[in-house]
Amino acid sequence: MLDAAEIFMNEGGIELDASENTIVEMSSLPDSPPTASTVLRGLWQSNLLALLVKRYIRWQPRRSGAVAYLTGCRYG
Repeated sequence: MLDAAEIFMNEGGIELDASENTIVEMSSLPDSPPTASTVLRGLWQSNLLALLVKRYIRWQPRRSGAVAYLTGCRYG
């Protein structure tokens, strides 16, 4: 549990990157790890572009009592 008014947030900005020379697995259920039957697609051959967006956010409690861990709870 946490008290949202007692949490500091610092947004460090956004970093963008683009690539046409990337190989991706275009699947809603990707293989992890990839197997011999994994179908990969090269973006260069398909005239596609991949975008990578990184957003940096840091969270920190304002005081020690802002966050609590619950133990021994019975649910259901």
